[in-house]
Amino acid sequence: MDYYDITILHYDTTVVYNDNTILHYGIKMDYYDIAMLNYDITIHIMRSQCTDITVLYYDITIFQCDAKMDYCETIMFLDDTFRYYDVTIDYYDITMVHYDITIPIMMEQWTIMTSPYPIITSKCCIMTSQYSIMTSQYLL
Repeated sequence: MDYYDITILHYDTTVVYNDNTILHYGIKMDYYDIAMLNYDITIHIMRSQCTDITVLYYDITIFQCDAKMDYCETIMFLDDTFRYYDVTIDYYDITMVHYDITIPIMMEQWTIMTSPYPIITSKCCIMTSQYSIMTSQYLL
């Protein structure tokens, strides 16, 4: 299998509230020579915070990567209900790709919570093979 140098991976999640305050989560990984990178991050958000959330904003920047990216965002609830969003991006021999995802969060999505904490699970998976196919939201 060929290996590609993913020089820099930046992954950011920003939660924007009605009063324009934000929560920001950032990941930066430098100098990885890998065949596959699968990174999961789980964020617990207070119920009181959720009532004011208007937008979840995702900012993914990848430099010098010849790969395929599958990205999933899953909002899990204690009663096993969930909302998820799936994005697949194919690109090859591009020195820089900057991809933004903005998802409006409807208020009714938060009303079904049965626990004080929704769990937001972000999965960013980078594959070096163009023939890799993701068939699960969990990016197995």
